[in-house]
Amino acid sequence: MDANKKHEIDYYTAWLIRQKARQLKKRPDFATDDLKDVEQELALDLLKRMPRFDPQRASFTTFVVRVLRHEASALIRERRRKTDRFRRDWCSLNETVEGVDGELIERSETLDQDEANIRAGKQRRTHEEEARLRFDISIVLDDLPDDLRKVADHLMVEKVEDAAESLGVHRATIYRAIQQLRRIFDKAGLRNYLQ
Repeated sequence: MDANKKHEIDYYTAWLIRQKARQLKKRPDFATDDLKDVEQELALDLLKRMPRFDPQRASFTTFVVRVLRHEASALIRERRRKTDRFRRDWCSLNETVEGVDGELIERSETLDQDEANIRAGKQRRTHEEEARLRFDISIVLDDLPDDLRKVADHLMVEKVEDAAESLGVHRATIYRAIQQLRRIFDKAGLRNYLQ
């Protein structure tokens, strides 16, 4: 291998990198989405180590295979450390812990149900946040002019087409009212409610 090619990755070397990355992708520590990142990490490590290549000690292919194997092992160790750290923080929800008043209760009873439902995607806000939001919305709705209030009331339970039919107006009128309502709710800091 001449000095100019010492810092290049040829087609065969790129193929070896892809093969090693595909092998790693099959491991539970690696996600399918990680393939390109793993290829880049392997290639970067190889490029860093290429100046150390000594043709007297081994062929270039042997050197590449050993470097890739070494870096793959390092990546596996790093991923395991991350997952082990995560696993150490696990605990059983059936484990008995001391409650606020000193009584023994299961850990599951210490969890906030709203927070659990939010994390599970069952609800978007806590009951307290929902109550505050309803109160804020009621204040804005009470201050609306009668025509906009009627449209808002219908839109809370009907689609645009149905609201237009119920109110006896064209859909374009409803869409103009929606634009006005958005501006009003936006000024009140409640734009997210309209989504």
